[in-house]
Amino acid sequence: MTVEIYRDDDILICVLARPERGNNLDAEVQEALLRAWRTAERDPAIKAIVTRSSGKHFSVGAGADHLEEWAGLSLETIFAEHFSGKQGLADHELPRPGEPDLLGFNRWALAVRQIAKPMIAQISGAAAGGGLCLALVHHFRIGDASARFAAAFGRLGLGPELGLSYTLPDKVGLGAALELQLSGKIVRAEESLALGLLDQLIDDGDLNAATLEFARSMAASPMATQHLLRAHAALQADAFERALEREWADQKALWGAADFQEGVAALLEKREPRFDRGNSEP
Repeated sequence: MTVEIYRDDDILICVLARPERGNNLDAEVQEALLRAWRTAERDPAIKAIVTRSSGKHFSVGAGADHLEEWAGLSLETIFAEHFSGKQGLADHELPRPGEPDLLGFNRWALAVRQIAKPMIAQISGAAAGGGLCLALVHHFRIGDASARFAAAFGRLGLGPELGLSYTLPDKVGLGAALELQLSGKIVRAEESLALGLLDQLIDDGDLNAATLEFARSMAASPMATQHLLRAHAALQADAFERALEREWADQKALWGAADFQEGVAALLEKREPRFDRGNSEP
């Protein structure tokens, strides 16, 4: 099972359940999450949604196993074989036959942004790459001292995905967002709180209980909550969708290039990447 789903009274809890793979994010996980979140959105008895993980990490994103498998394929092939129609999206959310697909696997993030129930990501361990993207599509993030974040796409010779080029600067500001992406540095819990990646840091005590308490503190009426979240999503919709389109176009250009091949090799060999600066575009 990729995601375990259960309720704690009025809170829906989704648990990423592949700790042996760093709770890696793929189409199967995306489908399970989106279906659960949409079911919760329609249920008036559910007040909020919490996403947490089993094991050591929140999510390491695609994970080294997938990157090694996919490195020699085109991004279009990977999308067609592993993501297209498999992310839990409804037929009307997919491109029509013959219509150019400007969003690719980023289409999932566009659907998530429409969820009109408070969504809280509970962070223990690493939220890296796609795991950081997953954390940032939630409205709030609560973590403990083990929480750490990394926007390490650049170390793989890739660009951001799932709306990170919008959600990260929205939380930490443009300067900090650029630094995190260009350096690939690991941001630990205290700095994450100061930057705005975490909304609460639980130093002592039960993180599960603290997250549920925070979720239940959403005291607005269900109707008011729904209208408020939809209004905010609508205000940001155009800019967010443009970011998704640009990310998909950039990722197609970067995937398979020499820098990407070196980035994947360095990851698998557990060393620093040695990018050939002569490959840089003018």
